[in-house]
Amino acid sequence: MMECFRDMSKWLQEAQTAPKVFEKESIEDLRLRANQLYSGGKVDEAADAYSELLGRRIDDELRSVILSNRAQCYLSLGKYRRCIDDASESLTLRSTDKAFFRRALAYHASGHYDDAERDLIACNEIGSKSDLTTRQTIDQKLMEVRKAKREQDGERLDYARRILCSGAPRWTADIPESEFKTVEIEGINSIGSEKESRTAFEIKEPKERYIPRCRRGVC
Repeated sequence: MMECFRDMSKWLQEAQTAPKVFEKESIEDLRLRANQLYSGGKVDEAADAYSELLGRRIDDELRSVILSNRAQCYLSLGKYRRCIDDASESLTLRSTDKAFFRRALAYHASGHYDDAERDLIACNEIGSKSDLTTRQTIDQKLMEVRKAKREQDGERLDYARRILCSGAPRWTADIPESEFKTVEIEGINSIGSEKESRTAFEIKEPKERYIPRCRRGVC
């Protein structure tokens, strides 16, 4: 009897010290936790939770949603390249206004205004829109992108004029438009935290032609 009691006591002690085994968090619970983390401002942890979800076996529709959500996390963190990559992958699985809109915001923030404009137009063409991307919000952002694009084009044109037309002779002002040729040059375009790129654009400069001596100020 005493031996039986000792065996039972030993078994209880081992049971108390044995490591606890937790059940694996379900996909729905993990998704809910990731959403709550983002809503609570814990964006880094939310991105990690979404990454964990993407490592599970999920269907394409859910994967598209999770990729779009993680893209939003990267957008909030200023990681625009990662946001663009996730949104692009999400769009290959399913076209949604949120993925287009988030990628457009990342393009806009990184100075890729043509790409941002294209995505906003595509977002506007989607019939059903979520609360996040209403038509008014899209139109407002589209106006901002086009304004920034015009300003960028103006800066590039000013740069080209400084390169090609600085110190031009006075007689060039008298040359008709038909006597100018179009040339293509490259200008530096800084993309925020992204790597600098060289962008080709066009400007007109005078064609080579004979100028009378009196027009050159040597008469």
